[in-house]
Order: sequence, then structure tokens, then C-alpha cells
Amino acid sequence: MQAIPALDSYRPLWRALAALSALAILTMLGLVIVRIGYPCELEWMEGAMVDEASRVRHGLSSYHAPSTRHVPFLYTPLFYVAGAIASLVVGEGFFAVRLVSVLATVGCLALLASIVYLETEKRRAALCAAGLFAAGYGWLHAWYDLGRNDMLFLACLLATWRLLLARMDQATWCAAVCAVLAFFAKQTALMWLPALAIAALLLDVRRGIRFCVATALCIGLSVYTYDALTGGWFSFYVFEMPRAHHWQGDRLLGFWTEDLVPVLPLVALSLLAFVQRWSARGPRQALALGAAVGGGVVASYVSRLHVGGFDNVLIYGFAALCVVGPIAAVAFEGPGLRRFATALLFVQFAMLVVDVRSLSSKPLLYDPSRCLPRAGHEKACAEIRDFVRAQDGPVWLPFQGWLAVEAGKEPSAHGQAMADLLAWVEKPGLSPEDRAAIALLQSLQQDLEGRRYAAIVLQEPQGAKFTGSFGPFVGGYRLRATPLLSDPMGIRPLVGMHTHSPYVLERGR
Repeated sequence: MQAIPALDSYRPLWRALAALSALAILTMLGLVIVRIGYPCELEWMEGAMVDEASRVRHGLSSYHAPSTRHVPFLYTPLFYVAGAIASLVVGEGFFAVRLVSVLATVGCLALLASIVYLETEKRRAALCAAGLFAAGYGWLHAWYDLGRNDMLFLACLLATWRLLLARMDQATWCAAVCAVLAFFAKQTALMWLPALAIAALLLDVRRGIRFCVATALCIGLSVYTYDALTGGWFSFYVFEMPRAHHWQGDRLLGFWTEDLVPVLPLVALSLLAFVQRWSARGPRQALALGAAVGGGVVASYVSRLHVGGFDNVLIYGFAALCVVGPIAAVAFEGPGLRRFATALLFVQFAMLVVDVRSLSSKPLLYDPSRCLPRAGHEKACAEIRDFVRAQDGPVWLPFQGWLAVEAGKEPSAHGQAMADLLAWVEKPGLSPEDRAAIALLQSLQQDLEGRRYAAIVLQEPQGAKFTGSFGPFVGGYRLRATPLLSDPMGIRPLVGMHTHSPYVLERGR
């Protein structure tokens, strides 16, 4: 490994960067501590993730024929398993699934720092990488600590990257294990792993081949086994159903002209790092670094194109850029370029706090107060919970996971999983004999025409879409005239789908 020039002449600047990094990490951790125990959803699918973890804990399958009682999500299952394990220690609920994400986030900070330290042998550059990622907490709408699978996926991918840099045979096999875990955390790994495989081959052909063969075989065998155990439902939800998703055409260019604007300094530093490494270490080393970083950006880009790709999918590319930015800032021997690269890091910290895209309206990208639950949200959740508890029979809550269980009722299918499945059922060319469509329609007919549910609680703006889909079966239900909440907007979650104004379809007497 080629030594990086000393930072002595830039010690005051790097002390300031270290202070900014430490402040960003401590601020993020402080907000995480406040949020982790919040007893309601911070994001509209968190409750559904608790339901999924609960299914795993109680030995129920995550992949099966859809029904009103449960529609599987289009994710691989590792996060559910991790949430179930956490619930054995801390109990079922939001704390358990958020704990998984918090631990994964801390792991991501450590792995980012480790990768940069391995490349530069500079502790301050390593701290800067972790600090930049922590500073992005506000820009990315505080997704890091939510009960979702993104951070677990990212931690597994970064662990794969770090192990591939270790250049030891044992590390290669461990990297393959982490790659498989990344796939089972989120199948988005299949967009990034090919790039890491290219990087591994460029760094060491023999180790790269071992990594590629081991990873491909393990993922292939695991999918085959899972498919056999679930009667083919695993592949349907994980691979087939996502193909029915629509594409967001505005993100084709918008990703580059809007989404990446807050991290333009890191993008510039990435290009500088690539050129510098090509000059100092040769094309193979430069292309390996470019592949590893580019894989993260591509994973974010393709995920952002899918309908439903919220700010969370930007995390992957951002993490990759956080690796390469500090590397560029310490790699140049010429004082002019080093000053310029170091200055870009300061600009990047500033741009993660102040939004240069909208200085006239909401200039702050990172406002800690906007990361905290809204006033009245917990009260609104309690009002819905009290209503559900008072009903004589099951209640279908498509827009509120886990709340039914807290109210003493059984869980039911979540709206996002239903929407994903309805996109499949309604896609052109689908055979009427498709077993997913048949199972869903049969369940809707049986449970709704049979008036199994005492009430169905829907929310705007998506409620009409659901009643349009199962409208023929709800003749036995009537719209409740009395408002469900004292403040209809109070139920709106912080991030994700901004559902609000709940209303009730009551079972006729």
C-alpha cells in the first residue's frame, strides 16, 4: 500500500474537520436515543415490520398465498429475523426493530471509518468519513434508525467491501458470507454486488474468482431452498412481483440534477480520487475503487427510479461517496489540490445542513426538531387504538401495522404490501389463473362479503384506491359519519407515505 502524504501542514484544518465529524455523530446519536423508544410509527411501514418480526418469532411463514390477514412484502427476510431475535431480548414492538437499525447504523459508521483508514492510514480521514455519513441524517429524513431494512443491508454491504480489501483468503470467504447476508437483508444487493465483484477481480483475480463463485452459489442455493420450503412464493414476492412496479420517469435525470445536489462536493471529490489513484497506483486500483463506489450510486439510482423509492434509497450511494471523499482529500501531494480537496469537505458539511436548492423557503436540510415526532401524533395513535379495542371483532387496519395487536386484535394485511400485490394483479397480460390473484380475490370475497371485520380503517390519500380495488365486496359496510380523530392530520407519520384523515367503514347490522 502506498503511503499517503502527512497531514501535518493541514493539522488545524483536519482538527476542525474532526470536530465537525464528532459533532455530527453525537447529534445523530442524541436524536436516535430520543426516537428509539417512541411508542408509535415514525414511518408508515414501521408497524408492518414489527408484524413481520412477530410472525418470525412465532414460527409463521413470511411467504405464502396472500389474504386480507397477511400479504407478504417484496423484501428478503433477514431484517424480520433480526427483529425477531431482538424482540426476544427487549420484547416485541417498535423498540426491537429500531434497535436492529440503530446497531446497523453504528456498524456502518465503524465500517466506513475502517475502509478509509485501511486506504489512507489516517485516523482523522477515517473519522471524517463517519462524520459525513452522520451529517447526512437530516438530509435523508432521519431514515437511519427507523425500523426498516436499509441500514442492515448497508452494514452487510460495507462489511463485504471492507473484507475484500483485507487481502486474506479467510477474509474472502467472510466477504462472501456478508454478501449473502446483504442479499437476504434486501435484494437491492444484486445491484451493488456485481460492482464489488469487479473490484475484487481487479484487486486480486484469484481471490475475486473465489468470492464470485462462493457468493453466487450460496445465493442460488439459498433461493432454491427458500423457494422449495415456501412452494415458490419466495421467488414470486422477491423477484416477480417487483417487476410490476412502475418507473418514476422524472428521476431519470432528476436523480442527477436534484437528488445529488446536496452531495456535489463528494461527487467532485470522487472524480478527483479516481484521477489521482489512476496516476499514483495505476488503472486497476483506480477502476477497483470506482467500481465499489459506483455500485453504491447505481443501487441508489435504480432504486430511486422505482415508484416507492423514497429518500431511504439515497443512503447507499451516499455511504459510498463518504468513503471516497476523505480519501481524495488526503491523497494529493501538491498543496494546491490538497487545499482544494480539504475545502470541499468543509463545503460538504455545510451543504448537508443548508439546502442550496431552496434557500428562500426551507433553508435547513438538517433541522433536529423536524426529526422528532409531531405534536399530537401519539394522541392520534391512541385514539385509533381505543377505537379498535372497543370493536366487537377483528379490525382491518391497512395503514397501521402493529396497532391492532396493541389493541388486542389480530394483525392484518398492510396497505403497502397490498398495493404492491395489486400492481401485479392489475398488470396487463396477467393470466386469470394466476394463483396470487386468485388467492387475493378469494380472501377479499370471503372476509368482506362475510363481514368478518367489525370495521375497516382507511386513510387518505390512498383509501379510495383500496376501496376501488375491493369495492365489489364491501356492500355490507357503511361509512361511519362520526370523525375518528379530533385532529385528522395528527396521524401523519414523519416520513414515508404521508397518510392522514382516517375514516371508518363499519359493518352493517
